[in-house]
Amino acid sequence: MEAPSIISSRGSPTRAGYTRNMAESSLTRPGAGFARIPPHWRLFGFAVFGLLLVSIWLRFNAPPTPQPVKVTAQPSSIAVLPFRNTNPDSSDNYLGYGLGAELARMLGRIPGLTLADVTWPPVAAENPVELGERAGVGSVLEGTVRRAGGRLRVTAHLVDVGEGFDLWSEIYEASASDLQQVQGEIVNAIALTLRLPAENSTQIRRPTNNAAAYDAYLGGTYLLARGDSRDGFETVTRLIRAVRLDSNFALAHAALAEAQMPEVQPELPPRLTLLTAESAARRAIQLDSTLASPHRVLGEIRMGYYRDWPGAEREFQRAIALAPSSLDGYAAYARFLLAMGRADSALAIGRQAALLNPLSPEAEEQLGWLYLHTRELDQAREVLSRAIQRDSLDWRPHFDLGLLELSAANYGRARDHLENAGRRAPLRLEPHVAWVQLLALAGQSDSAMIFMQQFRYPFWKRVPPYLEATMQAALGQRSKAFASLEQAAAERSELVPYLRVDPRLDQLRADPRFSRLVKRLQLP
Repeated sequence: MEAPSIISSRGSPTRAGYTRNMAESSLTRPGAGFARIPPHWRLFGFAVFGLLLVSIWLRFNAPPTPQPVKVTAQPSSIAVLPFRNTNPDSSDNYLGYGLGAELARMLGRIPGLTLADVTWPPVAAENPVELGERAGVGSVLEGTVRRAGGRLRVTAHLVDVGEGFDLWSEIYEASASDLQQVQGEIVNAIALTLRLPAENSTQIRRPTNNAAAYDAYLGGTYLLARGDSRDGFETVTRLIRAVRLDSNFALAHAALAEAQMPEVQPELPPRLTLLTAESAARRAIQLDSTLASPHRVLGEIRMGYYRDWPGAEREFQRAIALAPSSLDGYAAYARFLLAMGRADSALAIGRQAALLNPLSPEAEEQLGWLYLHTRELDQAREVLSRAIQRDSLDWRPHFDLGLLELSAANYGRARDHLENAGRRAPLRLEPHVAWVQLLALAGQSDSAMIFMQQFRYPFWKRVPPYLEATMQAALGQRSKAFASLEQAAAERSELVPYLRVDPRLDQLRADPRFSRLVKRLQLP
């Protein structure tokens, strides 16, 4: 490339005859030439002369032109966004999410690098500088991925939040089976750019050497993160395929454990899924003791199934120690502390999680949930409203606000929030169950009874007995409600430990049977 050339013009040809005549005339009659110049041209000449003097002064007194300064990258924190799928086929969307999530996991293992947990929901379309400023990180990794004809094209950009330009960028063309190799090269390039230690990409231990197993794992974790109850069977199917293709694939076992939890499989009795989840979690830890999520899953199983409170707390604390910036461990531990009657500690953990994950609407929703269950309704309303502003498509904060307004007897507002929750998650049971509570508490018991009929087969396969109890409590059917709670306890429902704080059961608290049930559960 040729260097830019600088062309300088020293002047233009003069009209020699005109200049000579003017000079001769001025010698014979001083001032005569100047007098013949019109006044407005004299003013123009003075102005040009003044500008010339200013230009000369600036030329000799201005500082030298600064040379480009090489910026030294010093950020010690990073947010990794889901990569955007540029293939028109939306069925490949899981690749972008999976690529971002796996890069975040790998970068989180680099000493000295703080990771912001923002891989879901997919906010890659946002301005990375503004997003990074809100997250309080020094850099943001974003990119695109496209798969076509067995080939991958991956672009990656590491954006400096403070300056707004790319610290590093690269385009990778590779076989689709080499996705893990591309990930390793991206991680090493980022580590070198940020002057952090990293292994050579050829030495980074791959979670699996089976490309098909890895693809199935990415598809399963994408569905798991999406959180749609309709995806439960497909999620488990993909992850089972991953572990069958590679029985030593620790990450796939960990994801399978999460996919078997009642939150993902709400229509199945917990007894049918929790033991499978426990087996998968223990296998994941056996294969890789540094994974945090299996410990969190074991904590939830210890809490909900075995009711081993000390054992559950140890697992939650271990999960946080292994992933100190991950929201999931903090959220689960905060819920556990609330169930144990340690409300102040639960709120402290919830606030800490929100501070560590400032971009996460889920962190705000979890904190709002804690405020709701400690009956701090004003704080809950504020935090949940903020969660909706960050992600208006999530049904949970709308649902929580619906329960909040039910507790405050604001039935009109509760109706609006529950309608919003139902529209966003039409196949989730909770908003529909809460609608029965709303009708019953608002004095429309007949309508509530009619509405309950929709929960019968074939519209819904199964209503968990704990949720049956919340409807029966609102309708004043206390004996039926306690029978349902007994059934929920026998099934080892994960919701039973929260019955002391659940606002949906407020109508039962004065009944002596309630305190007897709490005592039998040996809740602290």
